[in-house]
Amino acid sequence: MENPKTNYQVGANNPVLQSYDLLALKPSDEKSFAACCSQYECDIICFDLSQRLPFYIKRPPVGQALERGIYFEITYSSALRDVSSRRYLISNTLALLRMTGGKNVILASAARDAMDLRGPYDVINLGSLFGLNPAQSRAAICENARSVAIHGETRSTFKAVAEVASISSLGSSEQWKVPQTSSSSMTPPAAAAATPMEL
Repeated sequence: MENPKTNYQVGANNPVLQSYDLLALKPSDEKSFAACCSQYECDIICFDLSQRLPFYIKRPPVGQALERGIYFEITYSSALRDVSSRRYLISNTLALLRMTGGKNVILASAARDAMDLRGPYDVINLGSLFGLNPAQSRAAICENARSVAIHGETRSTFKAVAEVASISSLGSSEQWKVPQTSSSSMTPPAAAAATPMEL
């Protein structure tokens, strides 16, 4: 994502984007990052955290992304290759987690081969190195990934609407929705409490 003015296709009405289950965007500058957080229909925002970011991660756009249910992906395999990538990954991730508070974060491998993969407990320990507590690290590899899949599914469907109506306003064809109760259980609680008690 380079220029928000030319990326008008990244919207809710694009049928090509609707055909994908998950949509991840990778902003390259501050304007496209703000647009990803506030305007574009996506599920994941990812960065190359192993290099110096060309912009500062600021709280207002991150807050907008959190409100919209967008998740941030942190990939750790680059930290396994060289020291400079590891240094940038840790400093950039700490800056991101300061803005998110550890919420809506996914820890992923982005592995190029099997040697870059790590077990779940190793990734949880890596999350503690980034400043996440064990519960947040566990959520970043388990619950948050499930939430992203649900967010992607609801992105391609319509929003649900619920209406609350009184029972008396239901028509005769809709009375079957109301559970039938016996007449003895229909006694109001106030009437039952009004009867005198013998000591």
